[in-house]
Amino acid sequence: MINPILSYGSEIWGLRKADPIEKFHLSFLKSVLAVKTSTPNCFIYGELGVYPFILERKIRVIKYWLKIVRFVGVREHYVHKIYKELCNLNIENPNATTWVSQVKHLLESSGFAYVWQNQSVDSERDFIQIFRQRLYDMFLQDWYNEVTMTSDGRLFKNIKRELGYESYLNINNRALRVSITKIRLSSHLFFVERGRWGTNRIDRRQRLCTLCGCLEDEYHCLLECPRFNNERLGLLPEYIIKSKSMYNFVKFLTTNDLYEQRKLGLFCFKIQREYREIVLNT
Repeated sequence: MINPILSYGSEIWGLRKADPIEKFHLSFLKSVLAVKTSTPNCFIYGELGVYPFILERKIRVIKYWLKIVRFVGVREHYVHKIYKELCNLNIENPNATTWVSQVKHLLESSGFAYVWQNQSVDSERDFIQIFRQRLYDMFLQDWYNEVTMTSDGRLFKNIKRELGYESYLNINNRALRVSITKIRLSSHLFFVERGRWGTNRIDRRQRLCTLCGCLEDEYHCLLECPRFNNERLGLLPEYIIKSKSMYNFVKFLTTNDLYEQRKLGLFCFKIQREYREIVLNT
């Protein structure tokens, strides 16, 4: 309902920077997930399986461009006259930034320079599908690189390999759902995350559990720290009880089984609630 309003008339302005729109979109997504505003944007896109609005705006621009070039030389509508003038300007002054130069750059940077040269395609419908997929593939490559380049120790790098909507987000109980999200996206209060806040950031190796003296990360708090032994009772899968490992930890966090997801949500909820009461209030 909102995107059409935000994208109104974007066939003309859609290739310009529209950071406020993307920020508004991300702000909404972060509020849906109930995570900190500082949570990396790539985590948000990846967890929900959504794409920035700019991709759809680019597609709308190309659709409009195809509609124009289809009748250039056939009709003498003012839109076609303006398009011809802008094309001539692009030839006379290649450094000038116009709607035409932006369309040209978009096609060339997406690997469709020949389409610009031909000023036509065999099938507009087929080309739009191919163009859309190309934009998505380019974004996915950038997304994967961005996730990979996030700071060391972020759990998300180990549990998310592909951009896509996570099934645990369908859990009706908001408290359980949000508790999982906070762990997966490092939007919790454990010292490994809390230590990076503010101006006096603490080196990751020094973000230690005050009880155990080891790194206070998600793995330690959820599986090892004796503070939370009671919270673990009856909620950990048998394979984790038999063998505590990062592999099994990731397996638990990425389960698609609804029953296990609800147990995971309750587990994450209890651990984080107890952490706030015991650690942060001492």
